[in-house]
Amino acid sequence: MILSTPKYEFQSRVNKFILTKPRIGVFAYYGAGKTYMSLEWLSTLDQPFPTYVVCTNSSLFQWAQQVKEHSTFSVATISGDSSSKYTQLMTALKEDKQIVLVNWDLIRNATLLGHLKGIKIRSVIFDESIKLKGH
Repeated sequence: MILSTPKYEFQSRVNKFILTKPRIGVFAYYGAGKTYMSLEWLSTLDQPFPTYVVCTNSSLFQWAQQVKEHSTFSVATISGDSSSKYTQLMTALKEDKQIVLVNWDLIRNATLLGHLKGIKIRSVIFDESIKLKGH
């Protein structure tokens, strides 16, 4: 559930457009509220969870803060070394966290990525999608 209202009028227009597409990329400038728009989009889906958000290390805790500020979704932040990430990932899975925040390094780590195989991930959000180019 979303707890706040859009800060900008265009965010509602973007979200109405998003709902008409099965897959979409939203490319907006810094500070335009892409995180909020993503959360609002998730709130409209029938079964969006678990959702994995792949973002930069510097964005992990900003995403966590935004999720807590704007929604009632449960969130897990996966960070640290490989051993910590594994433990946190397994905990997030056991606790059925709705949103799991991971950094781009996780998808480069074959062992950690292997732990995600077989898990039914309903939605994926790629923040800073330019990083997909190197994967």
